[in-house]
Amino acid sequence: VTQDDALKRRDKHGRVHALVETVEPPRVFAYRWAASPDEKPETGNSTLVEFTLVPDGAGALLRVVETGWTELTMPASEQQRRRAENTQGWLEEIGELKQYAEAS
Repeated sequence: VTQDDALKRRDKHGRVHALVETVEPPRVFAYRWAASPDEKPETGNSTLVEFTLVPDGAGALLRVVETGWTELTMPASEQQRRRAENTQGWLEEIGELKQYAEAS
């Protein structure tokens, strides 16, 4: 992913604010981010994203979990739509990360 790609995504989706919740180097990193652009994350408008590295032989497995969908103050149908969109987005991001790691 180039810097231009990242800027295009930001322009498409707006500025997304996040709040770091957990940092446990080198294994765990978690943040809460607002479900809508230009909002600060708080109860009712954000989900929690947790990244965990698990040793696996000479390498590591990356686990990504996003939670908090049912706590969003929006209709259940909108919660489900956003969850599906983010799931697809994470698959794309992890695919790009895999390509980067394999090229290193």
